[in-house]
Amino acid sequence: MKTGIYRNFLVGVAALASSAVASASIIYSDFDHEGSDTVDYRVEVSHNQTAGLFDISYEVTNSASVGKFSGFFFDLSSDYNASNIGLTNEFTPSGASVCGMGFGVKKVKGSKGCNSNLNEGTFDVGLAWKTNDLTVAPFVGSFSISDLGHLALEDWGKIGMRAQDVNGGGSAKEVQFTPDVSAPPVAASEPGTIALIGLGFMGLIMSRRSQRKH
Repeated sequence: MKTGIYRNFLVGVAALASSAVASASIIYSDFDHEGSDTVDYRVEVSHNQTAGLFDISYEVTNSASVGKFSGFFFDLSSDYNASNIGLTNEFTPSGASVCGMGFGVKKVKGSKGCNSNLNEGTFDVGLAWKTNDLTVAPFVGSFSISDLGHLALEDWGKIGMRAQDVNGGGSAKEVQFTPDVSAPPVAASEPGTIALIGLGFMGLIMSRRSQRKH
């Protein structure tokens, strides 16, 4: 009689374990350098499945002086367009925001002075800034885009970073074709965890009631 009770309880616990991850991330930090100057970046892409967003952060990790970080390009899905990309949560040290975007491109043009390009073929999405000074502390930028309801971290491919006025006037074009490491998953929030534990106990109670009927 107790076998069914324990079985249902274990099902609840398994549900808790499989649902305890709300967010995981991938990292790009080993870029190929194609410009006249070199900039080393660390890019982290996190998947907030609850919100249906990819949260992207980027930072310079070497001593390069980046006067203008002008472009971020990535391969993820050809389904993206201006209506569904859901660009949000923008942060740049200098307060700049995206002023141009393109799809299936290697060059992005926007308003005057808002353009960027890379040599490494086309990308599903390209974003451009007019002025995004990464020499201003805290030396990082970030933004979020929609996961379109079905994309996962495994779908991310190559990304490209474009900077100008590097070390006083140079150009930097950095490309990485695949992520180099996966970051540890982030546990679900406490309220969500409590709710899942409750579901496990509900399974136990329902099982006991079923046994009593028999």
